[in-house]
Amino acid sequence: MIQSLLSITILLLFNPLTAGAADKRLIIHVDDYHTVEMGPFYTDQCNQNQAFDKHLISLSYSRHRDDVSSFQQRQREILIELIEKYDLDSLYQARLVVGDTKEFDKRVSIRKSIQQRLPEIESTSQTSAHGQLSVDLSIGNSGQFLVDQIIKQVHPFEDATLLAVANPMKSGQFRIDEQAYEARENFIIEQMLKSDDQVMILICGRGSDFSDNIPQGVELKRIEIPVKE
Repeated sequence: MIQSLLSITILLLFNPLTAGAADKRLIIHVDDYHTVEMGPFYTDQCNQNQAFDKHLISLSYSRHRDDVSSFQQRQREILIELIEKYDLDSLYQARLVVGDTKEFDKRVSIRKSIQQRLPEIESTSQTSAHGQLSVDLSIGNSGQFLVDQIIKQVHPFEDATLLAVANPMKSGQFRIDEQAYEARENFIIEQMLKSDDQVMILICGRGSDFSDNIPQGVELKRIEIPVKE
């Protein structure tokens, strides 16, 4: 049902583009939901409930990874539909810093190696399959699309300092800094619009709202994806 609703949403939003918008550049913000490293996750869970023990937090973290995996599966279907519709060969991925994608590139390379050397990995080794899932979750659909050659490039657009300042967990507790978020969002849009692309898919967290960061001559569409079915 959710897949059908999302497909209908895409058709309503983008087929065709609104009248008179043919000359406008289009940014499509697709919700993202990424894994949190165990360290920050543990700290956040302890802050929320001091009665939590390590076992319960481990179970909670496992559920978090399952939620991200399920979300990415639904997101994948939407992204493929959009990529095919607009004949795109690249995506714009949040949390990738301009000039510093070494870790992302390394994980994509690891995933390519896994795919080349162990095509039967899911059925032969539970440990290896777990490792593959960890890499898949960390690189997201954008990285997996590079591995599968669905796209040719993933564009970084983050500023390291702005990203760090906007991190809601920088103090050890979850707190939103609205000014920091706004500065980060402005930078993201400015970076994206330096390209010559007419249509751009922006994969960014569900908490970001770019509606007040878009200049004239650019159209913004938002596709919200539920975290859980």
